[in-house]
Amino acid sequence: MRSDALEADKLQKVIARLIATSPAGVNLLLIGGFRFRLLDNSQRLSMDIDYHWGGDLEAKQKELLQLCRRVILGEIRREFGYEGKASLGSGTETDSPAVKIVELRFWKNNTHLEIPLEVTQVLALDPPIIRTANG
Repeated sequence: MRSDALEADKLQKVIARLIATSPAGVNLLLIGGFRFRLLDNSQRLSMDIDYHWGGDLEAKQKELLQLCRRVILGEIRREFGYEGKASLGSGTETDSPAVKIVELRFWKNNTHLEIPLEVTQVLALDPPIIRTANG
């Protein structure tokens, strides 16, 4: 496994923990590849963190952006020594009304990491399973 992927994985775990324990994380459901790695110990790596949100996506995107700027960037700096920046997503994916993105960028020495937070609405016929990271 590449060292930048391992570094990103460490940062993702801290970011997901901070979101889960903040008011902005209430009722957000972790989905996608990172969810499998965190909760199911999968070997699959994912460079983004995906969430399902049943409400107003733009409002949740702005709430997550504020959390990132206020809490997450500082915590990543303290724990890992990375400087960082959080911004609203840009590019073609941001035109979708069903996905809103907060882009997190981190740098230290010659290492540069990008970890997008994607908030989407997933149509699910089965109710979600809620559990802790320990099972």
